[in-house]
Amino acid sequence: MKHFKNMLLGVDFSDSSGMALKQALPLAEQSNGKITAVYVAAPDEVGEYEQWYKIDPNIAQENLCDGLKKFVGHYLGTSDRVECEVIIGEPYDAITHYIENNETDLIVIGSRGNDSLARHTGHFATKCVRHSPIPVLLVRRQAKQFFKRVTACVDFSPASEDVIKTAMQVALDEEAELHIVHAVTPPWLRPSHVMYTLEPIESKDFQKDYINLLRDKLEVTTSSILDGVPLKTTLNVLEHVTPDMAITQYLVDHHSDLVVVGRLGHIRNIISQCFIGTTAERLIRHSPCSVLTVPCDLEGSS
Repeated sequence: MKHFKNMLLGVDFSDSSGMALKQALPLAEQSNGKITAVYVAAPDEVGEYEQWYKIDPNIAQENLCDGLKKFVGHYLGTSDRVECEVIIGEPYDAITHYIENNETDLIVIGSRGNDSLARHTGHFATKCVRHSPIPVLLVRRQAKQFFKRVTACVDFSPASEDVIKTAMQVALDEEAELHIVHAVTPPWLRPSHVMYTLEPIESKDFQKDYINLLRDKLEVTTSSILDGVPLKTTLNVLEHVTPDMAITQYLVDHHSDLVVVGRLGHIRNIISQCFIGTTAERLIRHSPCSVLTVPCDLEGSS
């Protein structure tokens, strides 16, 4: 099973970045991996050093790197698993260029950076999630350092298998509980204008059979992956008018520390971007805990 061995952690010196460092370190230790903490400095930031302090841009970059090392040390102390690097450029372009030219299997970022005036996930974090070809871990500022309860969201799409495998591996590494949920809006909860005939839908037997079929499908989907795996695992089918609200409430009620969701990987055009999934998109923005997104390349799926 794949571990996250080469992590890129975007730092903007916010509290969320500090918490991201704390959550990434145990993952690196479990997988014997490394973390590259990267701060992307805007060109005008370096230009100000050159203009006001009359110093060489290279020295300015070194000073920024020293500040980055102090920031990392404040949250992690001394760790030989973390390297620090300062890149000059625009954040998203710099991160994209880095993962294209360096072996990287996970991006870790705080979900509310210094540039965010929004209520939940910041613009940069959302952009990374939408476009990154590799998994992205969004860390909430109030998150715990270790994952004790991991929840995987399964929608029976091509991404579901990777979601379950990724959540399982994290749960194994962290010795956590694994919850696997499927959220659905069943026919009897849908708006009346899409109900063709109310009588069978309102039947309690029909409703029970409908949910049992979904539960069976969830068990079949997970059984071959989890067979023999020493994890405490719970499967649940959630009924709600709005699936993401059902999942969000489940995360709160079960004190989840991490939710794993699937999304399209290598999104190549604006039309494909629309299919990131409303439920996944809302979870990314409003989840009460950290979110790990797992890309699925539909062009490579059959």
